[in-house]
Amino acid sequence: MPVVGYKLLVISYSMDIAILFLVFISAWIPSFFWLWIYRLQDREQPEPRSIITKLFLAGVFVTIPALFLEVIFIPAELYQTKFLFGILTMVIITAVAEEFLKFYVTKIIVWKIKAFDQVIDGVIYSISAATGFALVENFFYFLPFVFSSQAFSKFVLALPFQEIQGDFWLAFSLVFLSRFLFTTLMHTLASGVMGLYLGKAKFDSKNSSKLIAKGLLWAVAFHALFNFFALTNQVYSTFFITIIFACYFFPFIRKKDNLKVRPLRNDALVECAARQD
Repeated sequence: MPVVGYKLLVISYSMDIAILFLVFISAWIPSFFWLWIYRLQDREQPEPRSIITKLFLAGVFVTIPALFLEVIFIPAELYQTKFLFGILTMVIITAVAEEFLKFYVTKIIVWKIKAFDQVIDGVIYSISAATGFALVENFFYFLPFVFSSQAFSKFVLALPFQEIQGDFWLAFSLVFLSRFLFTTLMHTLASGVMGLYLGKAKFDSKNSSKLIAKGLLWAVAFHALFNFFALTNQVYSTFFITIIFACYFFPFIRKKDNLKVRPLRNDALVECAARQD
C-alpha cells in the first residue's frame, strides 16, 4: 500500500473513532446533567446511589418492551402520515407505552424500600428511570452520524431544518441541543410529575390509586402534547411548552411539604410487623 494511501486510511479510521466517541459522550451528557440537576433538589437527604443506579438501568432496559409495544400497535405507514388522526394515534400510543413502563419499573423497585420517606423521593426515583430511558433514545438519534453518509442524509431529511442538509456539524449540534434542551428534559418532567403523585400516594393509603392514576394521566398528556408538536414540526411550541412546564414544576417540588420526612403508612407498618413476627 502506498504511504499516502496508508496515511489516509489511518486518518479515516481515527475520524471514525473520534465521531463514535463524540456520539457516546453526547448521548450521555443530557441524561447525566438533568439527573444531577434533579438530585440537587433533594440534596438535604439524597437517595442511595445504589437505588438511583438500579432505576437508571431499569429505564435503559425498559426501552425494549416500549419499542416492542410501539412496533405492534403503530403501523409503519403511520410514520409517513400527515393526517391528524394518524398523528394523534401515534403520539398517544407512544406516550402511554413509555410513561406506563417507566412508572411500572419505578414502583416495583422503590415502593416498599425504607429510603422512600419523602414525597420528593418519588420524583427523584422516577426521573432516574426516565434519564436511563432517554439515554437509549439519544443513542438512536446520534447513530446516523456514525454510519454511512447515505444514512446521515436520510436522517437529516427528516429534521425540521431543511437548510442543514449536508452540513454534518450543524446537524449534529442541532440534534444535541434538541435532545439536551427538549426531549431528555421532557422525559424528566413527565416522569417527575408521575413521581410526585407516586410520592403523595406512598403516604396516603386512602387515595393511593387515585393519585397514581392522576399522575399517569398528567405524564401521558404532557408527553403526548410534546410529541404532537415535535412530529408536526412546531419547534417554537415544543420549546415553550417544555420551558413553561419546567418553570412551574421545579419550584413546586421544593415545597416544604414535599421535602418533609414522613413515617411509614399504617399498612406498611403492619406489613413490617408481620415480617418481624
